Amino acid sequence: MSTVFVDKVEIAQSYGGELENNQGSRSIDRKYTIVGTIDEMTAYARFAEYIYTQFPTVSGLRVETLGVEGNREGAPLYTGNVRWSSKANESEMSLPVKSFSTKGGTTKKTWSFETVDVVSLPGFTATDFQRGIGFKDGSYEGCDVITPNYTANFERKGLPAWFVTDAYEKLLFMMTGSINGSPFDGKAPGELMFMGAEGKQNITNENGQIKITWDMTWEFKASPNIGGIIVSPGFPPIDKHGWDYLWLYRETVDNEESGRSIPLPRAAYVERVYLYSNFMALGIF
Repeated sequence: MSTVFVDKVEIAQSYGGELENNQGSRSIDRKYTIVGTIDEMTAYARFAEYIYTQFPTVSGLRVETLGVEGNREGAPLYTGNVRWSSKANESEMSLPVKSFSTKGGTTKKTWSFETVDVVSLPGFTATDFQRGIGFKDGSYEGCDVITPNYTANFERKGLPAWFVTDAYEKLLFMMTGSINGSPFDGKAPGELMFMGAEGKQNITNENGQIKITWDMTWEFKASPNIGGIIVSPGFPPIDKHGWDYLWLYRETVDNEESGRSIPLPRAAYVERVYLYSNFMALGIF
C-alpha cells in the first residue's frame, strides 16, 4: 500500500525491505521507494513527513536514522532508508519546551472597516473615498495599525548526534518561510509560518569517550485566517489565509459631487506568496 501526496510524490515500502537486528541493541530497518519528484529535498521532506506522521515508532522503537538516496541521476526515483532502534529509545531525547508571545505587530492599512464620520467646512463638499485612508497626490497614504501577532519557539536540548544530518539541515533551510498545510501548534492551515531554526552542537570528552549532542530551537510566527472581509462598499465578502496577500485594484474616476478625480477600488485579489509544507517533517514532537 502506498501514500500519494498532493504534489504526486508517492511513497511505498519496498518488498522485503524490513530487517530486524538484535546484536547489542534491537533495531528495525526498512527501505521505501519514493517516486514523483526529481528533487532530492522534496523527496526527503515528503519521506520525513511520511515517517514522522505515520510511523514515529515501530514495535516500541523510535526513529534513529532517516535519509534518502537517488537511484539514477535525473530519474524521479529515490530510496528512503529508516532505522528504528532501542538505542534511540535509550538516548536522552528531551521533550520540546514551548515559549510564545502575542505582542502586537504593526502594518500599513490603506482602507478602513468603516468610515464612522465625515465633517467638512460649510460650502466644502467632502469626497467619498469609499473607506480609503489619507488620500494625497493621487494615492492613499494609509496609517499604521496594531495587528494580531503570535510568535512561538520550541526548544529541545541534548538531542543525539544522529538527529541533525546534512539532509536535515537542508530541510530546515528549504522549509524556512513556508506555511503549515495541516494543523500545527493549534493553528489552522495557512496561519503558521516556519521562521527557521537554530542549532548548537555540543562535544564532550569523558575518559576518551567523545559524545556529540545538539541543542535545537525552532521558531514560528502566526497570522490569523480571516473570512468575510468587505474591502469596499458593494464588494462581496472575501476570505484570505493568514499569510496570503490581499491587494486592491483601483481605477481613477471623477467624483461629480466634489469635482475631484480619485482612485476607487474595482477588484480585490488574494495572492498566495508562500509555499505550503507539513511541519511534522521537522521532527519536533
